[in-house]
Amino acid sequence: MTTFITRDLTPDSDFLYLLSEKGWQVEGFSLLEFEGVPFTCPRVDWIFFYSKNGMKFFFEYLKWNEGRWQMFLKGQASDMPKLAVMSKASVGYLLEYGVKADFIGTGNADTTAPDFLRMAKGQSVLFPHAKNSRHSIRKIIENEIIAIDIVVYENKKIRDFPQSDAMVLVFTSPMNVEAYFEKYSLKQKQKLLAIGHTTASKLREFGFDTFKIATEPNETALAQAVISIIE
Repeated sequence: MTTFITRDLTPDSDFLYLLSEKGWQVEGFSLLEFEGVPFTCPRVDWIFFYSKNGMKFFFEYLKWNEGRWQMFLKGQASDMPKLAVMSKASVGYLLEYGVKADFIGTGNADTTAPDFLRMAKGQSVLFPHAKNSRHSIRKIIENEIIAIDIVVYENKKIRDFPQSDAMVLVFTSPMNVEAYFEKYSLKQKQKLLAIGHTTASKLREFGFDTFKIATEPNETALAQAVISIIE
């Protein structure tokens, strides 16, 4: 029982722990590399984060320089903007920066967008994102909010990585799907798992119609889905 996930796994990874406990051999590394880019942050009512990387590069760039951080706070006047995240998987990561989420999405753009709009309609919303973001939420609600985009990092596909022999391949983003299947084909009897519906859509673009989608975009749900594939 072997699986490969397109994510760098830490020793305390839930995915690694839960599957190892069941006797699985787990390998994980990202097929992307990331680099932060400078940006300026206007005053807004909301900041909507699509991903952990968006939070990381947003807050680390601002907090790396005390003057820049204070300028951000001053620009937001006495109140920090409300913060929104795509799913529960990002809540804990946000707390690491000393802030909390005012809105938590479902992890699915089609259900998250209308829920968020009920809170943010007519307000200004900043979307920190990667250079080649799919803008999944902003595209749905941009006519009913004041949408502002800022690029906070670049994500590039790596080219030099080995093909996996694992029986289950787990993809954590559409771009990871592209990186893998632009280079390799699916081996006989290998199974596919997508973290969510946007990643599943990318698998369909590459001609795959048989795969599983995790019930939630977090490592626990991914591990459970891997186990269920061979049960």
